[in-house]
Amino acid sequence: RARIAKLAWMRCRCPSGLVAGTAPEGGVFCNECSVIVMGGKPTHSCRTCDDDMCQRCFERGAADRVSRGQRQSQGAAALPPSTASSGGPAATRSRASVTSRPASTTVPSNTPTTLVKAKLSAAMERERERRRLLEEQRQIEEAHARSLEEARLAAIRKAIQQARDEAEDVCTFVDGALVCAEQGLAGVPACVVKGYADVATKVDFSWNPMVSLESLGPFFFLEELAVDNGELASPLKIPELPFLRVLSLNNNKLTDLHDLVRGLKKCPRLALLSLRKNPLCPDALGGIATDGEYVLYRQYLVSQIKTLEYVDSRKVTDQERRRASSRFDNAHADPVTPMADVFQAIQDWFTLNLALVSQYIVQNTRKSSGVSAT
Repeated sequence: RARIAKLAWMRCRCPSGLVAGTAPEGGVFCNECSVIVMGGKPTHSCRTCDDDMCQRCFERGAADRVSRGQRQSQGAAALPPSTASSGGPAATRSRASVTSRPASTTVPSNTPTTLVKAKLSAAMERERERRRLLEEQRQIEEAHARSLEEARLAAIRKAIQQARDEAEDVCTFVDGALVCAEQGLAGVPACVVKGYADVATKVDFSWNPMVSLESLGPFFFLEELAVDNGELASPLKIPELPFLRVLSLNNNKLTDLHDLVRGLKKCPRLALLSLRKNPLCPDALGGIATDGEYVLYRQYLVSQIKTLEYVDSRKVTDQERRRASSRFDNAHADPVTPMADVFQAIQDWFTLNLALVSQYIVQNTRKSSGVSAT
């Protein structure tokens, strides 16, 4: 410790020497004990020599210097006056050594502090190299992933274009509107689904012998659908179309209104519904149906599908909506039990319980009379 402290005091050759202060925010490395001094802790440093020392090592060096000065003063006091006044042989040797010492003294390269610094520099260099290799590996992987994604997207675009080329014979597509009318289609062709399912918002399959709407499931963004003059029949399976607002199924073979309403509840934004010339619509009976039957039909649709604004091209009024709500909102509620049945149930309960109580009293009376006789 004395050797290290002495070396610490001899290290800095600047006129100002080591200056007391505090460590910066990132901390410093003590060149004596190889300890990292955290930010804000007291240190002694010289920025000219790039030398730092912690408070503990500085105090050790100061104590060693004071004790060394005390020993020198005690030795000088023990010498003869002539020798003490001139400084004696020790002072002469000290002055000679100071005079002969060069102005710039360097620390030997094999000191513990130098070795620690070398190890630390080597470790930091290895860490930088490792991070550089990791960054290169990450960039290579990202470039590979981008190339794979670009290849996948290119393959998808090519397949979509091929499907659209095949679908040109059966449909036309302009500004989101897909028209496949009068093509003799019993369902939606696969090339049409693959080429236009993600971009079509309006679809017209009128005048086709279609019997189902299940093949329209991939048209997720569909807003308007027309399948008029077809072969649609009940039960009709309707796919989930969350953006559908207009549905026209005129002149088909739909007979079950309740089944159709259950399917239309998968379309939460439906605003216009047209079912003219279907067996389930009273207006399709050629004037035989009365106005009351058609009104009942409209009120049922309005009460079950709350978002409807138009039914068979006629606007739903607020008065019609209120009447439909008062008529059909409680149509499926549990039946109310008549009060006569309630009173009869209460009377039966009392009769049964009175009989049980009377039987219990008779049994207890017999037992008590038997005990008394005994």
